[in-house]
Amino acid sequence: MLSEQQIEQVVALSRQWADRSPDRILFERSDLEPEVRRQVALQVSLLAKMQRKVPRFAEGGGYVPHRVNFEQCSSELTARYKQQLIRPQERILDMTGGMGIDALAMAEVAEQSVIYEIEPVMAQALNYNLRRLLGRENVTVQCGDALAEISSASLAGVTLVYADPARRDMEDPNKRLASMDAYSPAPLEMIARLQELGYRGRVLLKLSPMLDIRWILEQLPQAYELHIVQLQDEVKELLVFLSMRAPSPDEVTLHLVLLNRLGHLFRWNCPYDDLSSTHTPYASQLERYIHIPLPLLMKSGAYHLVATEHALTLLGANSHIYTSSEPSPSPLYKSYRLLEEIDYSKSTLRGRSLQDLRQRYPALTIMARHFPLTAMQLKQMLKSDESDTYYLLATTLGERRRKLLILTSDLGGEA
Repeated sequence: MLSEQQIEQVVALSRQWADRSPDRILFERSDLEPEVRRQVALQVSLLAKMQRKVPRFAEGGGYVPHRVNFEQCSSELTARYKQQLIRPQERILDMTGGMGIDALAMAEVAEQSVIYEIEPVMAQALNYNLRRLLGRENVTVQCGDALAEISSASLAGVTLVYADPARRDMEDPNKRLASMDAYSPAPLEMIARLQELGYRGRVLLKLSPMLDIRWILEQLPQAYELHIVQLQDEVKELLVFLSMRAPSPDEVTLHLVLLNRLGHLFRWNCPYDDLSSTHTPYASQLERYIHIPLPLLMKSGAYHLVATEHALTLLGANSHIYTSSEPSPSPLYKSYRLLEEIDYSKSTLRGRSLQDLRQRYPALTIMARHFPLTAMQLKQMLKSDESDTYYLLATTLGERRRKLLILTSDLGGEA
């Protein structure tokens, strides 16, 4: 394990040598100790991604001891969202410190934070980063297994327990764990331990977006809020608030959170039980605008509810594509204007018909929903370039009416 002085040297050299290749740092002759050299190369290899994901680390001199922990950690933008969920005078027990991105954001507004980290190297890095980047005395880092070490005494006064369990197999970092039982610490074991110790505050769990929401709520009857967080085009986090007060909450509120790269926020919520009582009417014909739910809306299962709110109608039972005569005011959909509707048959993408389509639209981004051909197969047949403005959506209306829809992302005037 590096000394604190060596960590400072690693951080300083990585910024000084930011324009060097990691291989050059690793293999050129140097008086640096091998582990220091390896860590400098690691920091340099991560600097560009660090600038995008956690710019505070890149600019403030944060230190990353392991690549896999950096890959799994929250982004600064999603950590800032979690910061908004912290109440005034919150006293936090963080059971899984990790890289400390969430811990840093929460500690900025909390009255006090105690952070456990089981791995000594990570605990050392966490201590270093919090001291360097936070500049407050309200945070304590404990190196140890929180599940084994917490007690009634350590929970005294705590109002929020936070955990971001490890969701990758550390022996195979490319393998994601899809079951909560395989997480470390296992959420159900953690909750059982908190109940055993008589904890009666809130719990916030960060879970994998791969998990099924209905299954999560069945496994965690204490849940009262579920937040689905999408950053740009990808669902990044499922956040579940649990109440440890008996009895279990009667109602779960679902929050859909959309963040862009500037951190601007759109948030929509509803009672989770409302999802099962709403169904979207089918469209009798294609309208002027076509709407495709964003990933977080698909993940939530709330697409029918939001569509009903905005008077959208459904094109087909299995497509989850909607249409309306007016643009959708909801940012939970990607909306397009319909330019052309083409009946699809096997001859549509052959001979003269194919040539005419290529002439009219030399560049098209291809999408396919509930269609016998994939987007890749259609792209190979059309041989068209990608476009930021014009799209071909292959889909099925109703049960059998297969269509090629030419769309534009320009929602203004006629094309």
